Amino acid sequence: MSLIAVKAGSVRLSIFDNRKDAGGAGPSHLILATGNLDLTIAALEAKGVSFEGPPVEAGGFLRFVMTRDPEGNGVAISQYYKDPLATA
Repeated sequence: MSLIAVKAGSVRLSIFDNRKDAGGAGPSHLILATGNLDLTIAALEAKGVSFEGPPVEAGGFLRFVMTRDPEGNGVAISQYYKDPLATA
């Protein structure tokens, strides 16, 4: 799995590539950060976006929900409790 994560001011973007090699097939995952997951879910659902399930807690690190783009790539909307890109 390959990962790139960047942060510019308050904007954070992470992209995971789950393919086993450069020629492999399979979806990638885009992670978009939000400051309030519940409000973001409500706003996206009001625009017709459906999610694969309820928010998931990941070990006190973040909460997220998943959806898919038309190509089948995962799009996660995440609320981070601890930002791994923050400077100490």
